Amino acid sequence: VIASAQETRLENGMRLVSAHQPIPGYWLVGILDQVRNRLLDFLLALREKNIRPEDSRGSPPNQEAVRNLINLHVYGDHNIIATGEQVNQQVSTVQQGDRDSLVSHLREHGISDDDLQQLQSAVGSEPKVLNGKYGPRVGAWIGEMLAKAATGAWGIGLESATNLLQSTFRDFYGT
Repeated sequence: VIASAQETRLENGMRLVSAHQPIPGYWLVGILDQVRNRLLDFLLALREKNIRPEDSRGSPPNQEAVRNLINLHVYGDHNIIATGEQVNQQVSTVQQGDRDSLVSHLREHGISDDDLQQLQSAVGSEPKVLNGKYGPRVGAWIGEMLAKAATGAWGIGLESATNLLQSTFRDFYGT
């Protein structure tokens, strides 16, 4: 696209010399966070299965055992496909419009009772999504939780927190 735009002459003989797309810093942080988390999960799984790079005789590890530790995840709208050993399926328990199921689900993911009380108050005053957007109080609560994830105060990675909150609120609001 850029190459064809560079060949096009504009008014007064001007041409496109270069183009770029800035990437926000938080995207890079999210990508690095995801890579780090997946690598750590893989290394911990290797350790749990007692798989070492080489045993005392210098032979390579069991390739099949290592291959089974690598999981392929395809995320879609309520669809998750996973392959590998010991795949666990988690079904969302959040029912549309049910505040108790919302609170219970988020409590299971380590959100404090104080934060959940603030959420209940926000959801009580803003029970619906308008024009595809959360109300200001619910939006502010989500922002605070993402800030806690980014600083490590929540104990969950930023990308994991983003995915969790998106799917949870999508289920709750039915969007």
